[in-house]
Amino acid sequence: MTYDITDFGAVPDGVTVNTRAVNRAVEECARNGGGRVVIPAGGVFVSGTVWLKSHVELYLEHGAVFRASGDLADYNGDGAYPQNTGCAAEEWTGGHFIVAHECEDVAVCGTGTIDGNAGAFVTERDAVPEIAGKYCWFCGFLRAKRPGQCIAFVECRDVRAEGFTLRDTPSWGLFLHGCDHVHVRGLTIRNRPMMANSDGIDIDCCSYVTVSDCDIDTGDDAIAVRGSAYRLSDSGKPCEYVTITNCVLASCSDVFRIGVGRSEIRHLRVSNITAHRGHRLIDLCVEWSSVSRTPLSDISFNHIAGTGIKRPFGGDSGSGVKVEGVSLENIRCDAVAGSGFRTGVKGSFRDFSLRDVEILVRYDPEYRESDEKIRGTSVLRFDGVEDLYLERVRVRMEPEAAAQWERILDAEHTDLRQVGCAF
Repeated sequence: MTYDITDFGAVPDGVTVNTRAVNRAVEECARNGGGRVVIPAGGVFVSGTVWLKSHVELYLEHGAVFRASGDLADYNGDGAYPQNTGCAAEEWTGGHFIVAHECEDVAVCGTGTIDGNAGAFVTERDAVPEIAGKYCWFCGFLRAKRPGQCIAFVECRDVRAEGFTLRDTPSWGLFLHGCDHVHVRGLTIRNRPMMANSDGIDIDCCSYVTVSDCDIDTGDDAIAVRGSAYRLSDSGKPCEYVTITNCVLASCSDVFRIGVGRSEIRHLRVSNITAHRGHRLIDLCVEWSSVSRTPLSDISFNHIAGTGIKRPFGGDSGSGVKVEGVSLENIRCDAVAGSGFRTGVKGSFRDFSLRDVEILVRYDPEYRESDEKIRGTSVLRFDGVEDLYLERVRVRMEPEAAAQWERILDAEHTDLRQVGCAF
C-alpha cells in the first residue's frame, strides 16, 4: 500500500516541521504490513528525525524535496539506541535525519532530493585558502553542534538505497552500520567541498554489500569502508563481501578510505571508478589511532582512473597490523606527492601486487618548498612489505617535476619482484 505524507498533515511550505506527520505515515504503513511512504513533489517538506520501520520504503517522487530541520531539538538524542554515538571533538551529535534501527526489508528510494540543510549549522566565509597544498575542510565556522550521519541504517537486513539525490549534509551522508545484504544504486551526493566530516557513503562492519552507479562529490571521504564494531551487538563483526563499481567520485580528502576500527575488513572488490579530485585516491587507513588498528585481507582495486589527485595510494603502520592480499590493477592516476605502503613490523604487510599501474607526476609549486614528510623523496616507497610484485608499473614525470624527487622507487626491507616496469 501507498501512504502520502500529506494525508497525515504534512505541509510543503519549507517552514513547517512535519516530523510528527511523516512518522505517523511510517507507523501506519508498518502497522498494515508495510508498503511505500511517499514524499510527493511540489514544495519543500521539512522534518526532524524520521524512524523507518521494517517492510517500509520511503519514496521520494521526482521533484520532491525533503529537507532536514535546522534545529537540533528536532533530532533524536545520542542515547536513542545502544549503537548510537556522536563525536564531541568534531562537534557532531548522534542525531540523524532518517534512521532505521534493527529493521529488515527497509528502503529509501525514488528520484527526489534529500537536503541535509548544512547551511543551518555553518556560516559561510567568502573564501577558504588551501594551506601548504592541503585542503582546509571547513567551509565556514560552526555556530553550534551539528547533527550526525544524515541517513543511518543500523544493524538492518535487506536494505536498499536507490536513485535519490542527497545534498548538503552537515556530517556523513549515508551510514550503513552492522547491516547485511545491502544494495546501494544510482545515488547522487553533492556536499560542500570544504565541509568537515561530509563523507558520501560509509560502510561500517557490513556484509554482502553492493554499491554501484553512484556520483559523489564531497568534502570528506567519498566512500569509506570501516571496521568499527565496538557498539554493535556483535562487537567483532567484520566488514566483508563488499563490491563497489561503476561510480564517479570526488573528494577533498580520501576518495576511498579503507580502515578505521578494530574489526577486519576482507573480501573487498572495487572496480570501474573515475575520480576527478582527491587528496588520496586509495588510503589503507589501518592505523588511524592508537586504539584503531584495522586488519585487512583480500582487497582488490581494478580499473581506476584518477585526476587532480595528491597521492595515488598509501598505507602506514608501525604496530604490526596484518594487511595481506592487496591487489591494485589497471590504475591510471596523476600525483604531486609520493605513494606507497610502509610497516615497521616485517611480515605484517604481505602479498601486495601492482599490475598495469601508471602514475603521471605533476609539477606543483605548492610542494616545491614543503616538508619532505608531506611530499616524500620517492614517488613510490615500500618499506617492510613481504612478497611485493610489480608488473608493468610505469612512472612518467612532467619536466619541471623531476628536480623535486631523489628517486622513483624506494623499496627497503621489502621482498620485491618486478616485471616490465618503467621508471
